[in-house]
Amino acid sequence: RKGARRRGRTGADRHVGAAARPRSAAATKSKTVKPRKAKKLTYKLRRELDSLPGKIERLEHEIDSKQEEINSPDFYKQAHEEVRDRLHDLAILQRDLEATVERWAELENQVPAPTEN
Repeated sequence: RKGARRRGRTGADRHVGAAARPRSAAATKSKTVKPRKAKKLTYKLRRELDSLPGKIERLEHEIDSKQEEINSPDFYKQAHEEVRDRLHDLAILQRDLEATVERWAELENQVPAPTEN
C-alpha cells in the first residue's frame, strides 16, 4: 500500500492502470479450459444411484398396472370422481418415473469413466 501512495495512486487507480496496459502475447492467449474431472460419488449418492434402477422398475410396474386398469372396457363406467382420481394417480406415477430417470442419468454422468490400462 505504501508504494501506491508514493506514486500518487490509490488501490483502485492501480487496477485501472493495469487494465489499460498492453499485455504480452503469452498473457493474451486464451486459456484452454480443461473439462472437469468426474468426482467420485459420495457414499450417500452411490447408495441412491444403486437404488434407482429398482425404483424405476417398481414405478414402471405400477404404471403398467394402472394402464391395464384404465384400458379395461368398464373403467369409464365408474363414477366421474373415481375415474378422475385414477387418472390423476397415473399422471403422478408418470411424473415420478420421469424425475427418477432424470436423477439416475444425472448421477450416472457423475461417475468417473473407467480408465484403460
